[in-house]
Amino acid sequence: MALTREKRQQPPGARPNADLQIELTTLIYHKLRPTMLASSMGMIGASALLAHLYQDNRLWILVGFMTFASLMRVAIVTAFQSPQVQQQLTEASALRWEHRYALQTIFYCCLLGLSTIYNTTVHDSTAWALCIFGIFTICAGLSGRMGVRPVYLHTCSAVLLLSLTYGIYRMQPIYPVAFVGITLLFGFANYSSVENKYALLLDQLRARQKLRELTERDGLTALANRRYFEERLATACRQGSPFALLYIDLDRFKLVNDTHGHGVGDTLLKLVADRLCAAVREHDLVARLGGDEFAILQTQVCSSIAAEDLALRINKAVSALFLIGGTAISIGASIGIRISVPAHDNPEELLKSADAALYRVKQTGRGGFAVAEV
Repeated sequence: MALTREKRQQPPGARPNADLQIELTTLIYHKLRPTMLASSMGMIGASALLAHLYQDNRLWILVGFMTFASLMRVAIVTAFQSPQVQQQLTEASALRWEHRYALQTIFYCCLLGLSTIYNTTVHDSTAWALCIFGIFTICAGLSGRMGVRPVYLHTCSAVLLLSLTYGIYRMQPIYPVAFVGITLLFGFANYSSVENKYALLLDQLRARQKLRELTERDGLTALANRRYFEERLATACRQGSPFALLYIDLDRFKLVNDTHGHGVGDTLLKLVADRLCAAVREHDLVARLGGDEFAILQTQVCSSIAAEDLALRINKAVSALFLIGGTAISIGASIGIRISVPAHDNPEELLKSADAALYRVKQTGRGGFAVAEV
């Protein structure tokens, strides 16, 4: 399947759908572990207290399942926050992580609902009063969960509130209609709150993306600009993960501008950007540094072999004829490569070293690549 530029460029403004999903998923897991631990300990503790109070083995089994579900939720959050996952987060993987969180939360709410039905059916008012309080608290917490699609939160709330309504019906307390009415009103308010918060969140994220688009994206090619590229390069140096820096300069581009005009030159730059994006992986970064200079941040590269393979693909792609307005245009690319050295990398030195390697290629005839000495 052909890969378009929208799927390959990294600035948030350049890939609105992909980066929106990544931001939404990140919000779901942001600072979630302390809240999750507190709520899980509260619900497990309350269920364990009831199981001990009534000496009920069935409740102890439910406590065991709730403990297992809580541990699974903590494990998912911990795994998502690992550096390996964060560095390789894409639209597809972010969507999978959202599904993991949502399904685990629905499972947890089903256990709470089952506990509520059991307690309100079997035990006295102390048990069902505690269940009512717990379910209202959990529903309120769900409505404030940022980034989760409303359909998941509505499912969780429906499971909890339906179990509560059934429990109230079985208990037949005083004024059952009033209790059911309050529950339904709370459910409607919770539904409206979730929908409104999610819509507001999407508006805020889109506005933030638009602002970043103006500051991090090249206006002509829609690639990352120099500022954004240097920020990502500095981040890669701090993280210490292996990567390769490819510095690319187009051959004979000035001749195209002088012969065919700047309009054709601009179109050519856009087509070159498309071919560069098609040559890299999804999590690599392609940027236009200015003029006819481009750069690629190739992640997870421990030796020069992968970088050299990428340079060969780029040379082949860029040297193929471009057809613009019925005119066939031929150019080439000279590439300087610098492999990172973890714990000893400096963004300025990396760029300078890759530029020096590029200069050596220019001196020896262009159209090739050179690897800078580390």
